Amino acid sequence: MPMYESAINVEKSTINRATAFVSTPAMDEADDLRDKLLSCINAVVNAQQYSPLANKKRIYNKMHAVIAPYKGIRDHEYAAQTQEVDALLRELTAEGMEENLQALGIAGEVEELALANAKFAVEMNQKMAENAARQPIKDIDSEEARKSCDDLYHQICELVNAYALIQPTDEITSFITSLNGVIATYSSIAAQTGKSKKEEEPTPETENGEGETEISE
Repeated sequence: MPMYESAINVEKSTINRATAFVSTPAMDEADDLRDKLLSCINAVVNAQQYSPLANKKRIYNKMHAVIAPYKGIRDHEYAAQTQEVDALLRELTAEGMEENLQALGIAGEVEELALANAKFAVEMNQKMAENAARQPIKDIDSEEARKSCDDLYHQICELVNAYALIQPTDEITSFITSLNGVIATYSSIAAQTGKSKKEEEPTPETENGEGETEISE
């Protein structure tokens, strides 16, 4: 019986396995924010190539050299984008860049980009932790878990029925009768699942040909 209880608990863990992650909405929000900030920074910098002001054109040349290698960064895989944004931020916050960011009015966007990327990294780590916690359950084969429960249940039935045949007692008979009632109830529920206004299925017989009470299987 302890083995059967353990097998049942294993099978229970495979039912309605979690597929969503608590961290996913926060990850998506942070990723969307950093994509918008990258778009804004790119748009402001690229717009300066058309400026007739020499100072703005000089800033564009310098800034373009920094951001050009990161073209298409928003379409990259999550982890790759996080690393690339970190690298871009190191260049945008390097010595001498603050003046250029202030001149173009994007210093605030760069600061927010750093915060959004850090938040995304935290949520990504949280998702990996959630995934790791689920891995033992995820690896369980539900068919094998079901078979293990069935095999142990059949062994219990064979043992109890053997006692009922060889050494019948009121306690054993009462136990079998009670358990058969439980089995009949759940068999009826299972048979009626998805049905409507139909007669209940007949419950299995609990008396064998010789009049001995047995557990239904």
